Order: sequence, then C-alpha cells, then structure tokens
Amino acid sequence: MNFFELIIEPCLLGIGLAAPIGPIKLEMIKRGINHGFWPSWLIGLGGMSADILFILLIFIGVYPFLQIEAVKLILASFGFVFLLKMSLSTIFHSLTKSPYNMENKNNKSSYWTGFFIALLNPFNLIFWFSIYGSSLTTIASETPSIYPFIIYSTSIILGIFIWNLNVAFTVHFAKNLINKTLLKMVTLAAGVFLLFFSLKLGKDMVELFIHLR
Repeated sequence: MNFFELIIEPCLLGIGLAAPIGPIKLEMIKRGINHGFWPSWLIGLGGMSADILFILLIFIGVYPFLQIEAVKLILASFGFVFLLKMSLSTIFHSLTKSPYNMENKNNKSSYWTGFFIALLNPFNLIFWFSIYGSSLTTIASETPSIYPFIIYSTSIILGIFIWNLNVAFTVHFAKNLINKTLLKMVTLAAGVFLLFFSLKLGKDMVELFIHLR
C-alpha cells in the first residue's frame, strides 16, 4: 500500500467518522459551552479510548460474539438508558439553571462519559466492525505484515483526534461570542438531539427484544 492509502486516506476517514453531529459531538458542544475546553476535550478523549478498544477487540476476533442478538440487546439497552438519562438531565438543567452553572463536571467524569457514550453506541459498532473490519481484510490480502495494520489504525485515530480537538477549541472560544440566552438554547438543542438518539436506540432495543421472543 502507498503512503496515501496507508496514512492520508484513513486519516480523512477518521475525520469523516468524527465530523457528523452525534452523541459524542453533542456532549462535547454542551460541555464546551458550559464548562470550557478541558471537559469538552476529555469527552472526545474518552470516545477515542472506546474507539481504540474496538480496534483491539477486532484484532482478537470478538466480532462473532457481538453478532449474538442477546448481546446486541444488552448493548442497546444500556445505551438507551445512558443516553436517555443524559438527554433528560441536559434538557432539565438548560431550562432551570444558568448555562455556566448547570453541572459541576470534573475532568474524570467527562472522560468516562465520553468513553461510555462511544462504547454503548451501536453506530460505532457498525463502523468499526464493518467498514474498518473490511478495510483490514483488504490490507491482509496485500501484505502479511502487522505494521500496515498498526499504521492504518493509528491514522484513523489521528483523524478523530484532530477533529475532536478542533471541536473543543471552536466551542470553547465561540461561547464567549454569544449571550447566555443563546447558550441555554444551544444546550437545550443538544439535549433534544441526545433524546432523539436515545429514542432511536430504544426502538432498536424493542425490535431486538421482540425478535428474541
């Protein structure tokens, strides 16, 4: 594989994976607005830690286990409850408290929140075990060496890292340009979108439960 295919292309893929507005980005935006750069950035780092865990799980071959419907149901259930609690809390605090004093989030809390959002998000599973997994199959057909796998995986994580850092910086500095009312509106919108994602997980959970019965 050439330099572009091994480094530039997967880095762009990582940016593409990180760029869409999903649960991780919504939480980064919310914490960046209300608590500053570090809580927002640590949400992203927690999410990347889960991504690295997925990579390791793919290497040791746990994909068939994650295809078991009972396991899918457990993951969807935990994800639904986790995001639902977070979304309702965000909506409640955005309506009742000052945007700068909504929650006293410490760095440890931010990191683990990001980690569990990414870990329990089925959309992450779909990416890592389908798109990423098929890419590794292509690499394996071209070379028996493990080094291209490591470089390719690191490049994807680098792309995610770059985009998350960009989001954390942008939100941190942009919050000083808007008033408190708008900050509360943005936080409320983040809560509503998180609720949307939680309900999508709830729908998947119900469908899996019905299918298992």
